Amino acid sequence: MSRAGLAAVAAVATLLGAGCGGGDDEAVRPDRVPAGSVAVVGESQITKAELDRRVAALRRATGKRSTPERRQLHSQALSVLLHEKAIEQEAAERGVTVDPREVRRRWNGVRRAQFANEKAVRRFLGGQTEQDVLRQLRLQLLTEGIHDQIREQDGDTAVARFQRDLQKRWTERTACRPRYATVGCGERSG
Repeated sequence: MSRAGLAAVAAVATLLGAGCGGGDDEAVRPDRVPAGSVAVVGESQITKAELDRRVAALRRATGKRSTPERRQLHSQALSVLLHEKAIEQEAAERGVTVDPREVRRRWNGVRRAQFANEKAVRRFLGGQTEQDVLRQLRLQLLTEGIHDQIREQDGDTAVARFQRDLQKRWTERTACRPRYATVGCGERSG
């Protein structure tokens, strides 16, 4: 997968983004986020440990060290986790699955096609691990599966409508602890 391909995964995650709940359902109120967790997306919790691992991975990938940069990494990491949880649950609700062997097969195909050797792969990965790339690829395949399902049922124009509706639906099912406000959870972009 090229850097452009990975950027596309991130763009899809942003487009399908979750938000922080403001609905009437008590399960999405920030004070209902369980201890040890920073957010809840539908039925999934995002723990502080999970967020810390993702921040560390971003720090390795970007080399950001200053305090403002670290705050930005926390915000980015939480936004990505919110998006991932929403996509995973949307796919599960729709019965869309991805075989881990297919994810691995796709990654291996990209490696063979785009990288001459392991040094080139490591340079591409930067501070990411291969597991980071496999997770991103899995999310891309889940998103493609959702879109394919929608196109089959309702045609191409339904995908854009679905994306708008998805963000609203997941916003209502997402909550974060107040100190973890980020775009998509406690702050509004734009």
